[in-house]
Amino acid sequence: MPLFMRVSTTDWMEDTEIGRRLGSWDLESTIRLAKMLLDLGVDLLDRQAKKLLIGLVGEITGARQAQGLVHEVAGMANNDVIFVGRQFLRDGGWVLKVAEELGVEVAWPTQIARPQIQEQTIVSKM
Repeated sequence: MPLFMRVSTTDWMEDTEIGRRLGSWDLESTIRLAKMLLDLGVDLLDRQAKKLLIGLVGEITGARQAQGLVHEVAGMANNDVIFVGRQFLRDGGWVLKVAEELGVEVAWPTQIARPQIQEQTIVSKM
């Protein structure tokens, strides 16, 4: 079973008096941690790290947006996975809407497949 870990990339304290005096959690700290996590068995971190999968989370609400986040842009790999939990809470049928918009065929959940089949039958009889 894959082991996922989510960390904040920064604590946003680096520009504060306390952060300058005591230090803060920053991007370099996250990169050092990510390199250690690979040896500890972590398979996925939500930020870029050598040899780990790259994941992204946060306000992913559109089909084209999601697609763009997992495809290459200007020859650079973006993310291996995206997390869309909040969008599924907002709209339980979101994956079906995304599939339709992107022209991807997906299996409908058994609980709602019957209305889909009936709708297709009605459309084909017209």
